[in-house]
Amino acid sequence: MQIIETQKTESPMSLIKYGFFTSLGSWLSLMIFTCIGLLFFIPGLIIVMKQNKKTKEERKQGLVVLGFVLMGIGMIVGLGMGLFLFSSLLVESME
Repeated sequence: MQIIETQKTESPMSLIKYGFFTSLGSWLSLMIFTCIGLLFFIPGLIIVMKQNKKTKEERKQGLVVLGFVLMGIGMIVGLGMGLFLFSSLLVESME
């Protein structure tokens, strides 16, 4: 007895449904990563901005480093969002 395998073809409607939900899922994951990145980036930005307003002798280096670490984590998780601001603040704080 011979077993004959037949390939089942997908209907166009099911392919459209798969494509829609795939694009919806990728959009949703992008929004989630952006929100999580902002949760790290904004507090780090606030810390760095407050410390940069002070004179160089009054700055607490530990807080500046913490701010840059938070901004870096937020930038990585947020898929590169805030890279220009991060690098400009880093150069400004080195001066």
